[in-house]
Amino acid sequence: MMLSSDDFRVYMYINKGNEDSGDHPVYWKHDGQRFVHNKTIKLNTDTEYTLKFVFQPSLVPLSFRIGGQELELKHKKDVSIVKNFIVKWSTMDMEVTKKGCRKDLQIIMHIEDMGVFNASLQCKLYKPSDKHHAKWGEELHHIEWECVPNSEKAGFVSVTKESFR
Repeated sequence: MMLSSDDFRVYMYINKGNEDSGDHPVYWKHDGQRFVHNKTIKLNTDTEYTLKFVFQPSLVPLSFRIGGQELELKHKKDVSIVKNFIVKWSTMDMEVTKKGCRKDLQIIMHIEDMGVFNASLQCKLYKPSDKHHAKWGEELHHIEWECVPNSEKAGFVSVTKESFR
């Protein structure tokens, strides 16, 4: 699908461990209308994750925050009309989510020439030893956000569509 002149996409790939190979995926499930969001990403506490962000067309994130923690995105090799960035993120010191509850995980990026991107992910955190519940659901290949500069709030980005794939 062609993007209009101001439209852009942000893709987020998340992998358990220190690589972005996709060999250690995370999982997600539909939660219906029980919580704020209808999709939940399943993570383990005290675990390191690798997040890869792909911007189409080529855009540059100037800053990155996840769960209130500022981290540095490292630029990776560009491919065609996209830019790739990678970051290591840890759930160290995060608490296991109680039964019937979810954690809201904010991702905030200031994207050069576009504005502030803000996405909220609903998560369920399990103990590192819990392999069963953390893998129950569908394998998360990536999340795709279709975006446009916000016409009503200068300096901000609107997410027009979010897709889990």
